[in-house]
Amino acid sequence: MRSTLVLAGALFAASPAFATEIGSNAKFGIGAEVGYPTFANFSMKGWFNDSYGISARAGVGLDYFETAARFEGVAYRGQWFDWADLPLIWHVGFDFGFEYDNEIEDLQFGPEGGFGAALQFTSFNGEAFVQNGIGVYPVNVWSVVDYRGTVGFRYYF
Repeated sequence: MRSTLVLAGALFAASPAFATEIGSNAKFGIGAEVGYPTFANFSMKGWFNDSYGISARAGVGLDYFETAARFEGVAYRGQWFDWADLPLIWHVGFDFGFEYDNEIEDLQFGPEGGFGAALQFTSFNGEAFVQNGIGVYPVNVWSVVDYRGTVGFRYYF
């Protein structure tokens, strides 16, 4: 366990300097996502600093509407390319969704968490990202554990 913590500390200490403006000067981004369970999502994210932020999305599927809010943090910031940073990101949040047929058993809300990565470009304030997670919905007629995943793009101001 101790050697794992030492290795993790060495990786964080060895990570290169923050090369993009996203999170430091460009703190608010808007964009779009596609994924599951909704395929068309509006996305936004605000950074507190270059390591923590809050994101939100709202989207629709064939017969499903969902909103989500998340607290996000950078687990590791890697600058593996000259033209972009590639931070690995964790998130915890809350999802709310329902199917269009308006039956109460189709209402879902509960906690969600997961991980992802964001390719943050150095030449302009944009990022392409992927997020994966698991949601638990105990308020449904029975508890549901469900996958959540999106890919998207945001531009930051």
